[in-house]
Amino acid sequence: MTTTLETPALSPESIRDSINRRRQLKYVTDLAKVIEFAGIEGNEVFPSQDTKLRGVARIAEGGIVFNRTLYMLPHTAAIACEVLYGEGWKPLNGWKYWSTVIEGKTVSLEELRDDYLDARMVNGDIVAD
Repeated sequence: MTTTLETPALSPESIRDSINRRRQLKYVTDLAKVIEFAGIEGNEVFPSQDTKLRGVARIAEGGIVFNRTLYMLPHTAAIACEVLYGEGWKPLNGWKYWSTVIEGKTVSLEELRDDYLDARMVNGDIVAD
């Protein structure tokens, strides 16, 4: 005797709503949750476009420690790095700015955030309000 598990059919509307919710969450995702999900506490992070600055920042306490200051947003840490080492103040996307190495592969925080949101979506955590 074989048994099959029946999963409820998802309507196109519910799928669309979940995808839209994921897009919204992209902009408010907590860095600490991404760090925990990816298991990168203690990892070195460095500017994606300027690898000569390796060693300038580290993941700690759920944020980015740069220049002995803990930043809970990747954007503010990126701006601080650019002010000190780059072209001065300018708005930056910290998720794209910072990278780290995981299992020998360089990945941006943006990629890790996307993986985190994808995993939440697959688990059914991302639902429309």
